[in-house]
Amino acid sequence: MKRRPKKQEPPDGFEIVRAVGLTLPEVEVTTKYDGSPVLKLNGCFMAGLATHPSAEPDTLVVRVGCEEREWRQGRLRRALRRALDGSGPFGAKLLSQEGMA
Repeated sequence: MKRRPKKQEPPDGFEIVRAVGLTLPEVEVTTKYDGSPVLKLNGCFMAGLATHPSAEPDTLVVRVGCEEREWRQGRLRRALRRALDGSGPFGAKLLSQEGMA
């Protein structure tokens, strides 16, 4: 009789984040009220998995400062404008309802 291959468990979505985070000084892994793991730096939230029902599985939430957040949002807006102005690789164009009239 042949043995059935053992079913592999999916990797823990937080395992890599945990491993990298614990290489930093004063970072600890704790558990949120719902049982999900989070990284904390000096007792303050640093990173964790999104647990809201609308979040996609294994979505990572990372704390960033205001300046970095604004910088990242600006880069995202510029990238979206390039992608949606019709000159991107897909030739897509985003129009508002007013722009279509």
